[in-house]
Amino acid sequence: MPQLLWIEDDARQLKHYVAPLERAGWAISIAGSAKEAFEALDAIESYDVVLLDLLLPSKLPEYVEYDHPGIAILEHVRRDLDSRIPVVVFTVVWTPGELDKVQALGVNAILSKPVVQRRLMQAVYDAIGEELPEPEKLPAEVPDDWR
Repeated sequence: MPQLLWIEDDARQLKHYVAPLERAGWAISIAGSAKEAFEALDAIESYDVVLLDLLLPSKLPEYVEYDHPGIAILEHVRRDLDSRIPVVVFTVVWTPGELDKVQALGVNAILSKPVVQRRLMQAVYDAIGEELPEPEKLPAEVPDDWR
């Protein structure tokens, strides 16, 4: 079962997207803040893909220089963990400078919220180098907009 770490603080986003991913066979861990994200990343080394929201709440003093703690998380994944874990950025706002920095750090895709579920699923499968399952091979519970 593929492992996905979803770093997202908006419960509405999670409610809309997580259950269909689980029904499609993904094991999902959720981190709702920058602190939880760092803890999850440091505890488990075997995520197949990370979905990352750049706009997260953070009270961590070591990251106050970041406008968006998601960039600090991405730096941690790429530099501190020396990780090749595929990362899909899933966010609502960024500036051109932030976009350049995110791309330079190495991401597999950048999706703007809101995103159609099928586009999200396609980005996840592209990130791990697998084909998106044919609609008839998806569980019946997967919503139609994934098909």
